[in-house]
Amino acid sequence: AGAASLLLEVQKTRTDVLLSFFALRSSYEKKRQLWSSILDENVNCVMPVTPYRSFPASEVQISKCQRTIMGVDSMIADAASMHVLLHSLVDRSRFPNGKVEFRYTLVAEEAVVSGNQMMARWSMSTTNAIKLGGKKEVKKMGMLCAKFNSAHKIVSIELMFDVMAFMLQLKQSVGANAFTIIPNTVQTCTGSFGKTPMVLTLADRPYTIVQVNEGWENMTGWKAEDVVGKESCKILQGAQTDRSAIGEQMASICFQRPVFTVLTNYTSDGKKFRNFVSLYPLSTDSKITHYLGLTLHLEWLDENEKDKKEKAPESSSSATTSTTRTIKTKTTKIIKTEGKETGE
Repeated sequence: AGAASLLLEVQKTRTDVLLSFFALRSSYEKKRQLWSSILDENVNCVMPVTPYRSFPASEVQISKCQRTIMGVDSMIADAASMHVLLHSLVDRSRFPNGKVEFRYTLVAEEAVVSGNQMMARWSMSTTNAIKLGGKKEVKKMGMLCAKFNSAHKIVSIELMFDVMAFMLQLKQSVGANAFTIIPNTVQTCTGSFGKTPMVLTLADRPYTIVQVNEGWENMTGWKAEDVVGKESCKILQGAQTDRSAIGEQMASICFQRPVFTVLTNYTSDGKKFRNFVSLYPLSTDSKITHYLGLTLHLEWLDENEKDKKEKAPESSSSATTSTTRTIKTKTTKIIKTEGKETGE
């Protein structure tokens, strides 16, 4: 009876650890100490290759068609990648400030525990993609196999799921005719990206621009010959560029993570616009050397402000106030490990 009770207690503790792991992924928690409270410093995570979102090329084992994420920092970067992906499901023309939320479910009742290992079924699904303009919610289901150390921290975890089925759902949710493949190396970052404004910069200061396409030239008013090898995207900043947004963006770049950001930018002749852009790290010979910026949506602010003034000349407050969708951030609770409270 005592052994059975101990086994149940171990299973409950490890279930809580896995739930905390999924909670950190779904909330994109950036505090490293929270991640390291449930993950071993040398943790590794094995999953299928996911071409629909950003990941380092160095993680890929081509022969097995899988990738291995190594270490706590890389786990945080992978969570960032998932959130950047789901940002692309939002119809920015209707919900410019929308944020897709998602949740994980762990089927703990059917979990199998053997020694330091635990196997269980899991699922992930978005909860508000349709409300933000998506055609459907997206969901993936799979199995996991996790190994724990004596402190009940995750040493390794393998996540198994159907990549092609999830890619099909992503395509259906945005109403696209083809799959979107996110490049992860400079060599695979080819083509003009159609009408989507694209800029390629170095990954280190001063982040010099090395390539732009016609869409970026049309959006910014800057010609390739005026900026390539000479300028950084700082030329797009101006008086109303949000410095805190720039700070958050640069923090992600410093940690070599993908990031989605919304910036108030200016064209070469001073026209103001909101730039909804996703930034992806690209590698050369397994080292992050460049960043790719793709504009998902843009709004010309000067024209919008002019329209507002024309529609409501008697109400200055209505001319300057816009309705935004408020997203509540849920507090992630981290379980106790090694007998100490790790935080909330």
